[in-house]
Amino acid sequence: MRGRYFTLQAGRAAAASLVVLFHATGIIAEPKYFGVKPLAGFFGFGYAGVEFFFVLSGFIIVAAHWQDMGRPQALGRYLARRAIRIFPAYWIVFLALGAAMLFMGTQQRYDTPTLVAALLLLPLDKVAVGGTGSPVVAVAWSLQYELVFYALFALLIINRKIGAAIAAIFLIVAAACWNAGTYPASFVGKSYVFLFALGSAVAALREWGAASRIRRFPRCLAAAGLVLFCCTAAFDVMQWIDAPLQLASLSYGLASALMIFGMVNAEDNGKLRWMKWPPLQLLGDASYAIYLTHFPVLSVVCKLLNHVPAIGSNWAFALAVGACLVVGVVFHRWVEKPVVDRLAARGAWQR
Repeated sequence: MRGRYFTLQAGRAAAASLVVLFHATGIIAEPKYFGVKPLAGFFGFGYAGVEFFFVLSGFIIVAAHWQDMGRPQALGRYLARRAIRIFPAYWIVFLALGAAMLFMGTQQRYDTPTLVAALLLLPLDKVAVGGTGSPVVAVAWSLQYELVFYALFALLIINRKIGAAIAAIFLIVAAACWNAGTYPASFVGKSYVFLFALGSAVAALREWGAASRIRRFPRCLAAAGLVLFCCTAAFDVMQWIDAPLQLASLSYGLASALMIFGMVNAEDNGKLRWMKWPPLQLLGDASYAIYLTHFPVLSVVCKLLNHVPAIGSNWAFALAVGACLVVGVVFHRWVEKPVVDRLAARGAWQR
């Protein structure tokens, strides 16, 4: 995989924005705030941004480390790069929110083992912990799945055949645990596991040079993925069918895989240059920061706007979403990026 793909950065920007729009819709609709869904709940499908991120993560990791599989000497560099990408920004947000919760005297309390597990992004029982299964940083549940995928791919780096066998067994176990109600089966038996597999499969097909005829029409493939994504969103929001959430998740994942495969091949062919638009690229760069910070920002902004007279849910929605994007970009530019760059520069694994 060559360096930076501006189409993938644009995809990150769109996915992060969708998640913000989804959570903003839910929070503003809470009775303690405005009690009405902004834009009639149009962005109720925005959670699908996470599905896109999972597929994209599978694609990027496999494509970026394709040559590292079966090379144990590359394991240290791989683990260092993944840790630096995920943990510093997460720990900063975790500690900041934890301090704020203590200062505000929040009733929610966690024991030390739970907090340590949360800091390390270890999977936790959602029933026991409460909420999303991720203490302090509510959205970090998705990072738990991310680390599981990183660990599985690390096995492929150590030994390609053994790693592939273990990954296949893991997928079989996940299918057997589908929609399980008790932990840890409830953690494993989610569609998210298969979304990483979808992204990985797309990257593998591309590296193997397969589907060469399809690659001749990449924009058509990306458009087909977008149509499937939009159709799934329409059925999702309008509830035209009573489909399980996991099936909708898989449909979003398949659509995301088609879009990603189409976009990167279109970019290789010199197409989709409009996605280079600087604001879009900036949001893509800041997507992780936006994802980590948007939930507390929404909470604070909604509390403030709740005291503003004669402001409707739609205006509150626009202001809250805008604040999330601005704070995320600022956090990325002034906190996340400097910290990550400094850690990367000091790492012997880069030399």
